[in-house]
Amino acid sequence: MYLFQYGENALLSKAEVLSLIDRPERFQDKGSYAVVKDEVETSLRFGSILRLAKFLCTEESLEKSLERFLPFEHVVKWALSNLDCIGIAAVEEKIKAGFFRMNIRGKRVKPLPGHSRETELSITRAISNKIVTKGVEFLVTCTGDTKTIWTTETYVPLKDFKKADMKRPYKRSVVALPTHLARTMINLARPGRGGRLLDPFCGTGTVLMEAFNDHLAVYGVDKDEVNVKGCITNLKWCGFSSSSYHVVRGDSLELGSLFRGLRFDCVVTEPPMGPLIGKLPSRAQALRTKDELAPFYERALKSIGGILKEGAPLVLTLPSWKTRDGQRISVDIGSLAARTGLVVDDSLVRFGVKYPIHWAKSENKIERLITVFRKG
Repeated sequence: MYLFQYGENALLSKAEVLSLIDRPERFQDKGSYAVVKDEVETSLRFGSILRLAKFLCTEESLEKSLERFLPFEHVVKWALSNLDCIGIAAVEEKIKAGFFRMNIRGKRVKPLPGHSRETELSITRAISNKIVTKGVEFLVTCTGDTKTIWTTETYVPLKDFKKADMKRPYKRSVVALPTHLARTMINLARPGRGGRLLDPFCGTGTVLMEAFNDHLAVYGVDKDEVNVKGCITNLKWCGFSSSSYHVVRGDSLELGSLFRGLRFDCVVTEPPMGPLIGKLPSRAQALRTKDELAPFYERALKSIGGILKEGAPLVLTLPSWKTRDGQRISVDIGSLAARTGLVVDDSLVRFGVKYPIHWAKSENKIERLITVFRKG
């Protein structure tokens, strides 16, 4: 049994969890986290999920479970996070007693004062203190009067994402898709190992770079020759062999001509989001931009649909504009799907997940709508 802790965007985290597991009927949504009563691959790489933890025991059997679980070390770093219980003082005392009984010196790493969730260790602090590799992090959840203890297996790979965003050799000054969001989108597509993934608006290669971790054959298209060369430079920097990527300059509205006879297992992409804006637009300005982009998006989706395998997913972001009067203006996803022969994936609606999923940071003036389409 495993626990996935949601990130800031709980709906997107839920969609990511459901995309990663084999039997969604064993999924239970708990508000700020999900419980999956099944085996889970602990080497999973995720973008919007914070933690993956494994069931250890209930509070009643904690002391015995510690004896079986803890490595025989004289000094162990440890942390204790409360996800949804009223109080966990008794759990803390039992852990300390277990350390004492086994002659282990426990060095507790606590949340920094002022952290927004003071009962929970932040991911950055947990990673910097190497809690999982050098010790153990306990999570506590409650169901009625029963407290359940979990141990963290892995975290969202923040250092990897930061390195990819900041250290890649080729970057552009324009706003790019964040690497952690690219990771989430790839997981929503859930391509099989060895499958073909296409990003028809590849830019600097964010999606393709992250797909390297999934052992995929990656294909990219960009109309700008400088981007094509820069993307290839970034892929080499990631460790791609020249035989595992195919990045070309071309028109993404004519993909059938670029890839004659070739069909893809998934497409993950962020098409152009319109002109950069320095301040919130008026409603009229946002509507004008939307109307100018809508025909382009329609042609792009038709082009993508022509090179997808039957039933294969297209995961993409489309823009949503915040206006000065507090409204949000966006492309109509439903009508766009109807005009392009694609369908919006509704397989997760029974779990409360309906596309598009809104994603934004507080400082964003152009926000993102994440949608999974399917061919056929």
